[in-house]
Amino acid sequence: METPRYSDREVVDALAPHLHSGEPLLAYAFGMRFPNFWLLVALLCLGILPGLALMLFGSRLYFVGLTDRRLVVVQVKGQPVQVLAMTDYDRAALPPVRAKAGVQFTSLWIDDPEHPVRIRFSRIALKENERQSRAIAAALTGDRTLLPG
Repeated sequence: METPRYSDREVVDALAPHLHSGEPLLAYAFGMRFPNFWLLVALLCLGILPGLALMLFGSRLYFVGLTDRRLVVVQVKGQPVQVLAMTDYDRAALPPVRAKAGVQFTSLWIDDPEHPVRIRFSRIALKENERQSRAIAAALTGDRTLLPG
């Protein structure tokens, strides 16, 4: 089982039903939440199959959309896209947000006790994933250094 590949159009189409009337989609990205690193290491020590199974079945896929008012996080699976859950955050009342941009990934953490978000956006997942995910991170944190060069 491999991670599904999604197009920009599939991401936008999956986010569209969750937007309010007249709410513009400013940026969108495809990201994943990976299983706990130390649990993965422990299972890999037991053998390659348990660790591989955790990576395949323990990862969660997300489409994230930023509007002028909200951050919309949609958990998805499969091809065609199936929406499993949706969480949104009012940008005016966001819980604490942290972000980091590296060579391969942009990481986003929202420290919400009810719906914590910990997503990594690969720069190669979508055509514009690096630019879009960094724009989302910069808008939420106010850190303009996250914007792509």
